[in-house]
Amino acid sequence: MIRPLLARFAAGTLGLALLVLVATGGSRAAHADGITLTPTTPTTVSPAPIPNKPDLVVGFENVSCAYYPEGGLRLLLKVRVTNKTNVPAQENFYTDVKVDGVMADGAPHLTVGPLFISQVFHFNLPATPGLRVITALTDSTGKVAEWNESNNAALTRVMCP
Repeated sequence: MIRPLLARFAAGTLGLALLVLVATGGSRAAHADGITLTPTTPTTVSPAPIPNKPDLVVGFENVSCAYYPEGGLRLLLKVRVTNKTNVPAQENFYTDVKVDGVMADGAPHLTVGPLFISQVFHFNLPATPGLRVITALTDSTGKVAEWNESNNAALTRVMCP
């Protein structure tokens, strides 16, 4: 019962669509950006280029500032450097981490190549009350030739009590 009904509906819909195309002149050419497309113009989609270089990015996975009885006010950072391509970063490189524009203790952090996927490192820093601006820049000395050189920095803020 349902199958014949669906077949009739599909045939009716197809017929209606063809009627609309004929009535409106659906076979006319389309124009966009100086290119003329006709109904017989073959369309091709090029695959995305395959990266032949590493692509390093840096991000903050955890940022907190709290008072600890045994150590006072502390700024805790978890930083991850990730290679977004399947091509390893063969060279050694540095990641700068700065708090309010001043290099953090333990930075710059050295990553020894090759880096295939990612590396995580932590900072446990003394802090003072107020808003802190934390920045990170991976491959800060430009040693790694990358697929995308414009995505190597990250910035975050944290309020210390």
